Amino acid sequence: VWSLGIISYILVCGYAPFQGDNDDDTMRAIMNNELKFNEQDWNGVSSVLKDLITKMLDRNPETRIKSNEILNHKLFNKLQNKKEEDELR
Repeated sequence: VWSLGIISYILVCGYAPFQGDNDDDTMRAIMNNELKFNEQDWNGVSSVLKDLITKMLDRNPETRIKSNEILNHKLFNKLQNKKEEDELR
């Protein structure tokens, strides 16, 4: 789930959420830096998507969203509702 969160973050804005000059710096950033959504790069991205990415990038594996919970996240409920509306048209 963590890796999916990292990939999702990169797909949306084009860069990794935690960066360093080398592997050790990157690991320190992962462990110590707060997850941020730069307003310039994340402008127009739904708060629902940001919420899911935040839950996937929870550092604590015990509280991180589980893989079976991801499809029940409100992002996918919202997409399903949109699909059903489109089918009714």
